[in-house]
Amino acid sequence: MNLRFLLKKAVNGGIAVAIAMTLSDVVPQVAGDLGGDLGGYWRSGHGIAPSPGRFVSRAHAAAPGKGRVAASSWRQRAAGRTLIIAHRGFSVNFTENSKQAFEAAIKAGADLIETDIRESRDGVLVCVHDREVDGDAVEDLTWKELSKRSVLRLSDVLQIAQNRVGVLLDIKIRDPDFPLRVLEEVRRLRMENQVVFGLHGNKQVRALRRDAPDVVILGFLTNYRKFESFYGAGGDIARLWEEDINKTTLALARGPGVADRPVWVTAGLRNSGEDTGDIDAKRFLGLMERGFDGVIVNDPALALGARRSNKVLGQGKGRAGRP
Repeated sequence: MNLRFLLKKAVNGGIAVAIAMTLSDVVPQVAGDLGGDLGGYWRSGHGIAPSPGRFVSRAHAAAPGKGRVAASSWRQRAAGRTLIIAHRGFSVNFTENSKQAFEAAIKAGADLIETDIRESRDGVLVCVHDREVDGDAVEDLTWKELSKRSVLRLSDVLQIAQNRVGVLLDIKIRDPDFPLRVLEEVRRLRMENQVVFGLHGNKQVRALRRDAPDVVILGFLTNYRKFESFYGAGGDIARLWEEDINKTTLALARGPGVADRPVWVTAGLRNSGEDTGDIDAKRFLGLMERGFDGVIVNDPALALGARRSNKVLGQGKGRAGRP
């Protein structure tokens, strides 16, 4: 029996995702399984269309492996491609923003890992979601003090990911010029085409775009009506909360005049008591079917299992992102 037959049989029994997740652990990934064979690199540069290559038809963008990550390609939509972004790493099973969580997410096959960026008292860029660690403000603690509390530096996380996986940086500090500090570190490691800068305001977008015309910028905007000015300032990718998706918000996220701007989704029905990043396989497949371009999740293995099962069965070709 081949894999396709087994999965078709499993669908009839309602357990396709579980079997796909199990098989993914024992069946080697071949070139192209998760887009690992890019078929040529994309040209970098804001607003430049991708160069010809098989990647356009691939379902997914990048598998771990040296030289296989091309963030500039994520500016463009690709039929059937739904990127899996591991929220603070494999945070459903490991401490969020920890080395173990990031390594586990990469091993599972996530397309990107996501982390949060703040600054210590002595100017070190650190990966912490909350304003406080153990009751103390991050900005009041030195790097040495934070390191004793198992906090990683941005440089640590970038080196974990380098040439292996994409990185989405949720830049928590809202100062317009703060992303330029982050850019310095990214450039030092020559990872501009491996990183997506997640920004919360259009002043930051304009400031970063002036200094870095080629980097990829995602908008973590809460006022979706500002997406038009976000794109005008140089933004590339919109983010919607899963529970906010409807016809109106999707139209705002796609932006005016262009039908193919990518939209990523942060999973989690917070109004129902779920944690940010929580999702089940059925809902993930629903987002795939509706054509969303990336989903931020706590459990990348679950999402990968769902995505693989959908791909093996020849589904998930992706619609135009309809609500």
